[in-house]
Amino acid sequence: MDPSSARRTRTIYTKTLFNEPVIKNQQECKDILLEVSKVHLRRGRLSPSASSLRERFVRARQQIGSNKIVIVVGGQAPKTIHNVDAYDPTTMQWTFLSPLSQRRCRCGVAPIGRHIYAVGGSNGAQRMKSVDVYDTVRNQWIPGPPF
Repeated sequence: MDPSSARRTRTIYTKTLFNEPVIKNQQECKDILLEVSKVHLRRGRLSPSASSLRERFVRARQQIGSNKIVIVVGGQAPKTIHNVDAYDPTTMQWTFLSPLSQRRCRCGVAPIGRHIYAVGGSNGAQRMKSVDVYDTVRNQWIPGPPF
């Protein structure tokens, strides 16, 4: 790809991504995306200002709301799977939820409002550049905004 095409692609990517309402209205999400973008622009090398990036991604998250349910999205067993399961530690019961539309492992997962976002990852053969959005009320996955 020639340099001018790469610049146009980055500009379109940035405008599209940062204008998504979910990202636009969530400051922490915007901050993380900015740091990730910096890493990509440096071809995978962390800058001194992005040194906290790894800690921000691997730290344990606090629950949202009063429901204490663990959601497991995709994975490998040993091949990539599309299963989605919910575990209730109070009852010690697993529940099968609506499966992903495509197999996905090593993806980023984030709850926002009544939705759960599965972003990127791998389908077992190649990296994915797609987003699936789970509606917790309807128990269904819909395609999210591309990135």
